[in-house]
Amino acid sequence: ASSNPSGLLEVRLGLAAMFTPCAARANCCMLVILSCSDLVLLMAAEPLPPADSSTAYLPSWWCQAKHWPWWLCQPKPSPQCDRAPIVCEGAGRALGAGENANLPNGALTMDRFNEVWLPRSIQQEPVRQAVSGDDFGIIVQFDNTTTFMGLVLGEEEIASLSAVRRAFAGENFAYFELLNGSWLSAGDNDDGELGLGFSGADLVTMPRLVQGLEGLEVRQAALGDEHALFVLTNGSVIGVGDNSDGELGLSNTQDQTVPVRLPVEGVRFAAAAGEDFSLLVLEDGTVLAAGENDDGQLGLGPEAGTQDVRIFTAIPGLPRHVVAAAAGDDFSLFLTYDGYVYGAGENDDGELGIPGTESRAAPVRIPIEIVRQVEAGDDFSVFVLCDGTVFATGANGNGQLGIGSLVDQFEPVQVPYLENVRCADVGPDSEHVYYLMEEASGVSAQEVGGDAQREQEGQEKEEKEEEDEEERRDGTVYSSGVVLHP
Repeated sequence: ASSNPSGLLEVRLGLAAMFTPCAARANCCMLVILSCSDLVLLMAAEPLPPADSSTAYLPSWWCQAKHWPWWLCQPKPSPQCDRAPIVCEGAGRALGAGENANLPNGALTMDRFNEVWLPRSIQQEPVRQAVSGDDFGIIVQFDNTTTFMGLVLGEEEIASLSAVRRAFAGENFAYFELLNGSWLSAGDNDDGELGLGFSGADLVTMPRLVQGLEGLEVRQAALGDEHALFVLTNGSVIGVGDNSDGELGLSNTQDQTVPVRLPVEGVRFAAAAGEDFSLLVLEDGTVLAAGENDDGQLGLGPEAGTQDVRIFTAIPGLPRHVVAAAAGDDFSLFLTYDGYVYGAGENDDGELGIPGTESRAAPVRIPIEIVRQVEAGDDFSVFVLCDGTVFATGANGNGQLGIGSLVDQFEPVQVPYLENVRCADVGPDSEHVYYLMEEASGVSAQEVGGDAQREQEGQEKEEKEEEDEEERRDGTVYSSGVVLHP
């Protein structure tokens, strides 16, 4: 017998003959409730859950009588669809929306839109992977070469590479896994986030070999503001970079300039935010959090306060079947096995998609269902649904929601023109998003975004010119940009 976090005592019985239902099942157990006042035999012959699922749940009547959390009483849910891939890779078609930085080669698309506020093709060549940083993006082609778009810190480009298997982007830095298993890094290195053994103000524009990752089998990487996490196939985690708020969970605030093993095991997914905190989803559905918590983004509840958390701590208010998480600027998103989404942290711009704009220190349910992927950027959220459609909420000043306007949204709204979306990628401090499509997606249907934006921008320009002309006729005079009233 062994106790579990919900207070249940699971007892495996070899006396199956004592219980009629056990005659048909070889794997049986009893659930016994121990409290200060009673010892109740609650149920018998309930099959034990497999090792990779949540613990068996209690019947609703018992939890209601005991005033226990509702999620202890819900049955094990069924998945609505397959989860999005751990690393977002597509079948050739890629779209983007949001800030384009108005740079010579754009941070998002190859055209010169300042903001792309309807989904737009990022380039004509087939795209295998697209990742977004702050003011830059990296495209991995099917021939394993990379194309860099935008600028790091508004200054430099990261050199293109070949023989690249996967790419990952942080706010102002990037990592590349090569086909031979080696890892390279480039970009900003103020806090040692490149893992090269030193930190400094000079940008690294030519990717360099990261010796500390040699020979490791990395399942997934997550890059944040100035730190990075690498989840290994054995469930352990490697971290590097900024640790000033305890985001590496090492119980100190010392930055790490070379990759170090973090004190956690059994991890299947990791997410690192733009503002110095980390989330880890364990194989059993538990979520751990560490780092900055000034807006309650760690989801530990009001009693945890707003101080930094320097060790990985379990989030108590989540269902026990979380399968993925995303970390934005100062907020977090959690996806459950059955396609529901919870959020915690800052909500000033509607990034949590719930009524009001107050920050939430404990996880709250977001009104969106049948979700297969969650992505979090700089004050906005993206939800890819099982049917391939997309919803978004939050800040929209750069058109990052892709809804055809620059108006913030305070509840999830559907992104037009998007169908058959495989997955999305949003940078930790980014104001743009990439969408990778399923192979069946048509080209002409997805081009409508750019055409519609041009048409609407032309209409707005004509309306502005008409308004200016009316003001001139009314006696308003324009001189050097100043409006003068005679």
